[in-house]
Amino acid sequence: MILTNLYHKHVHPHKHIRYGLFAAIVAGVFATAFFGYHWYTQRYNERAQIALATVIDLYDKARHENAAHVWAELQQVCEQEYRAYGSSELGPYFLAFQADAALSKGDIPAALAFIDRVLAAVPHKSPLYGFYATKQALIKCDSSDKTIKTAGEQELQALSTDPGNKTRTMALYYRGLRAFDAGMRAEAMSIWKNLADLAGSGATESIWATRAKEKLAFVA
Repeated sequence: MILTNLYHKHVHPHKHIRYGLFAAIVAGVFATAFFGYHWYTQRYNERAQIALATVIDLYDKARHENAAHVWAELQQVCEQEYRAYGSSELGPYFLAFQADAALSKGDIPAALAFIDRVLAAVPHKSPLYGFYATKQALIKCDSSDKTIKTAGEQELQALSTDPGNKTRTMALYYRGLRAFDAGMRAEAMSIWKNLADLAGSGATESIWATRAKEKLAFVA
C-alpha cells in the first residue's frame, strides 16, 4: 500500500519518470536474460566439446580395431550426443562421425544422408565445408549405382577446378588418385602436376600437394 501510494504520488503524474522507470526495468530484464543466455550457451558448448572429444577417442579406437561392435558403439554414442548437443556449434560433427560408422557397414545411402545434413549445417565459407563436400563426392564415386557414381565424379571435377574451394587441393589429389587406380597414369600425373604447380606458386601449399609430389616422384 505504501509503495502504491508513493507510485501514484511521485511517479504516476510524471510520464517521463514512468517511461524512464519502465525502460530501466525492461533493460534490466533483458540484461539479465542476455547474460544468463550467454552463460548457458558457453556451458552448453563446453559440454559439447567434452562429448566430441569422447566421440573422437571412440572413432580412433574403431579405426584401429575395425571391429563391428566398436563401430556400432560409435554410432550409438553419436546419436546420443547429437540429441544432446545437435544445436551447438559442434553438432554437425556428430553427424559426420555417424557417416563414417555407416560407411564401416557399407551403407552408402545412410552415409550420404548424414553428409547431406552436415553440409546443410556447416557454413559454406568454412574450410570444413569443402572437406565434407569432397568426401561426399568420393563416397558417391564408390557407389555401385551408375547415376550416383557419375554425379560423384562430376562433383569431384567441379570441386577440383573451383578456385574458391578452400579444399581444392584435396579434390585434385583424389582426382589424380582415382585416375591412377583406373590405370590412366598419364591423366593422373597431369592432375598431380597441376596440383604441384599450384603449390609451387606459393598460393596453395598443403598436405595434398606434398602427397602429389611424392606420387610424381614415385611414378616418374
